[in-house]
Amino acid sequence: MATFTITQLAFNVYVFGDAMRAMNEINEAKDGAKWGADYLVNCISDSENFVGQFGVSEIGTTDIDFGYFGPPEEYEMWVPNKVMHPAGLAYVNSTTPSSEILGESAAALAATSVIFADTDKSYSDALLAHAKDLYTRGTTHLGSYMQAGNDTNWATVKEWYPSSAYWDELAWASAWLFVATKDSQYQAAFDNYAKNVTDHNNEYSWDEKLPGAYILMYKNTQQDAYKAQIESFMANFYPGGPVKQTAKGLSMTEVWGSLRYAANTAFIFLSYAQAIGYHTPNGTKAVTYAAQQVNYALGDCGRSWVVGFGKDSPIRPYHKSSYNSFIDYPMRGQDNAAQGQDFLTSLTPNRFILWGALVGGPAWDDSVKDDRTNYEYTDT
Repeated sequence: MATFTITQLAFNVYVFGDAMRAMNEINEAKDGAKWGADYLVNCISDSENFVGQFGVSEIGTTDIDFGYFGPPEEYEMWVPNKVMHPAGLAYVNSTTPSSEILGESAAALAATSVIFADTDKSYSDALLAHAKDLYTRGTTHLGSYMQAGNDTNWATVKEWYPSSAYWDELAWASAWLFVATKDSQYQAAFDNYAKNVTDHNNEYSWDEKLPGAYILMYKNTQQDAYKAQIESFMANFYPGGPVKQTAKGLSMTEVWGSLRYAANTAFIFLSYAQAIGYHTPNGTKAVTYAAQQVNYALGDCGRSWVVGFGKDSPIRPYHKSSYNSFIDYPMRGQDNAAQGQDFLTSLTPNRFILWGALVGGPAWDDSVKDDRTNYEYTDT
């Protein structure tokens, strides 16, 4: 879920804010989290309804949002079938519950509240109130969007972003509310929800939040039980663990978007090292592993996987608006299917450099597929 991006950005500020401040990046990072948090607040329609999906997944065999290949500024002019975003509104409420969407949204708002607490208390307090509200909704009406029935507005979401469970999102939200309030009821809730998660040991991602939640709980309680859970997660990535590495050293959790998983895992390792001390034996070991993963993406494997940075950086990321932009859109007004074929199969480099974007990553043999057809490897 995209909301995870907001929570993770706030998490970065929470853990590594001093480093961002030293590099004069703290305000930009907080502005990014604020933009996302404000968007989520605007999704609160009323005391019953929260906008869980905005935009049309599909009508018949036509995928509406995904089938548009132009710049976002011209979406309403050229969208397939002339279907506007409001036609695809899908609400989360008591009859169509989604504890994962409400849990993640509550986590994002609580996390953003935390990073603004010292500089804008009124804004922080407002976000915290919204976070508590969404959390209450998500815990009162337990359920998943995967059970949304035949509602076509959820169809593609369920197909492409299937939720494995919602307990980790509720644990995640509980952890962030505990950080924001120091109220022990949220720690108790975290413990209760976390025990329902049966498998969290090899992934930290949009669908699996528990490793990050354990970092939060350990940093704020110093309880060994939470530390042990983090170390159990980490053991899977060290030599001898079930997560294997490519020949050049990338941990391959998933082939589709392998670098995003590796980057997220590196964040957990660095956060753990900070919590126990970078120069302790286990802290040094964690930093070494994290640096290996990050440096692989930056070029230690022989090429960069970050657009616009380093040697042989990607030139054809799967990103529509850096290929067809508002000011350079050669197929403007032409059939969407033809535009899609051009986007996917043309060897034309993206017309604008998507500075700093991390593409999906390599195949198992460390090889690169720098074309938009192979979106498993070039998606950003």
